[in-house]
Amino acid sequence: MSEPENPTVPICKPDQKRLGENFFQTAIPILFVDDVSRSVAYYEQSLGFNLQWNIDSQSALVTRGDCTLLLATAMHNSSPSRVWIEVDDVQDLFEEFLIAGAVIVGPPDDLESGTEMQIADLDNNFLWFAEPKPLLH
Repeated sequence: MSEPENPTVPICKPDQKRLGENFFQTAIPILFVDDVSRSVAYYEQSLGFNLQWNIDSQSALVTRGDCTLLLATAMHNSSPSRVWIEVDDVQDLFEEFLIAGAVIVGPPDDLESGTEMQIADLDNNFLWFAEPKPLLH
């Protein structure tokens, strides 16, 4: 009698790589926006990001430090995205964003895990900026 096939469990042949052997590079969150040019201006002027490239105003890559975000024209009924970004000093960043006119959703809050604040972009995508506490050993 043959064993039943289970399509959710891949069969690994001896010459195939096993799960986890392929090194992952950088993951870049995609934030859907209504107007790429308007969003690039907000990310540059209010959040301090730098434009790396912009393709026909359909998508743009912006960076700040090691953080990279892809802004892309919204697709059918795209839901707002949420991105968690680790930073060195949330309070300092909060003050910078206040002066620059960023949309502050939640001011810095000291939590058990560290200090966090939330901002929104012009399309209601949320960015959580976090200054984690060192792990207790």
